[in-house]
Amino acid sequence: MVLLGVLVCLLYYVPAKNGERTISGIKPPSRLNDPGLAYAYQFSSGFCNNGEGEQGGCYAYMYLYDSGKFVKESGFVRSDDTVDVHPTIERDFSGPIAEGIIDKIRRTGVLGKNCPETPIEDADYFYQVNIDGVKKSFSNPPPDCKYDLDSVLDLINATVNYRE
Repeated sequence: MVLLGVLVCLLYYVPAKNGERTISGIKPPSRLNDPGLAYAYQFSSGFCNNGEGEQGGCYAYMYLYDSGKFVKESGFVRSDDTVDVHPTIERDFSGPIAEGIIDKIRRTGVLGKNCPETPIEDADYFYQVNIDGVKKSFSNPPPDCKYDLDSVLDLINATVNYRE
């Protein structure tokens, strides 16, 4: 029975590609074309647990604008399609904080890297960077590129947690 549940999660919560990722029909906001968007992270998976021990799908979308505006949206999708939307987190990282995060993006060198998509079975990772007139998207990047992109995400998360 557990195997059947896992199979249903695999088949039902398969993320889509190229900005059209969905879990049970939930699409991320269409922010990716905003010219002021400096960094975007979109994650979805069919293998998640909530605080009640239920299995289902989950998603997290994080956006940092060159103005310093930060937005995080996330949630959990139960096997019956009920969606638990977590409260949206918004912060203003204007000034030196936003500049430091954007500088971190530059220092990773991802804008000059070739990061072809790698197959992943249980999750979908999508990143977009748009700084210095260069806009680049990364869908399920290889480990070295993912490490660099996640180092930016780690800095953003540390800043959000520090400021809460």
